[in-house]
Amino acid sequence: MSGELIRNLPFSADAEQSVLGAVLIKPEIMDSFAGIISAEDFYMPEHVEIYRAMQGMYLKSRMIDLVTLIDELVKAGVYDESGGKEYIRLIVPSAANALDYAKIVRDKSILRSLITACDEISEAAYGEQDDVENLVELAEKKIYSVAEGHENKNFIHIKDALLLSYERLNKLKTNPEEVKGMPTGFSDLDKVLVGLGSADLVLVGARPGMGKTSFALNIATNVAVRSG
Repeated sequence: MSGELIRNLPFSADAEQSVLGAVLIKPEIMDSFAGIISAEDFYMPEHVEIYRAMQGMYLKSRMIDLVTLIDELVKAGVYDESGGKEYIRLIVPSAANALDYAKIVRDKSILRSLITACDEISEAAYGEQDDVENLVELAEKKIYSVAEGHENKNFIHIKDALLLSYERLNKLKTNPEEVKGMPTGFSDLDKVLVGLGSADLVLVGARPGMGKTSFALNIATNVAVRSG
């Protein structure tokens, strides 16, 4: 083994445990985590299962504490009761710097994805089983998918989608200006839509001759004026 470089995949056990500990002491922080990490971003298998259990409990509005979490993990077959207690008690509940720790977990996950992508690119290149142009395109796609954060960028787990929705609803309640979109110029409509968001698809529907085109043109004019 002399001369052979031994490398470990990047991860931070401390950061992962700190994220889980933050949820134990402040379950509502799951809303903030939704836009940063998912269960699959954790490296240690037990942390994946613990975070996934926490997500399920939070979405069901269940209390998340040491007792309820262990009970959920035992039901899921992740731990027996004694093993669950032994490990969960190693997680120190603290909400301090929780978002920073979540970003560390996310960054380590991206690095692992990058390593995997590079290994696949290298294997394809060494194999010489395809045209160079196709291999270059394959490499570009794999690196781009890592930059986007995940392979199947058009699909996310329903739990993560719901948490993202909760996060947006919470922002609408606590700081509506932060998520307020472009005003349409029609105040009653803006109250319903909270303005036009950058990714919104708004359909205007009515019977023929009801003024759909004029209405849409008025909105376009108002948006153009506000945009300068």
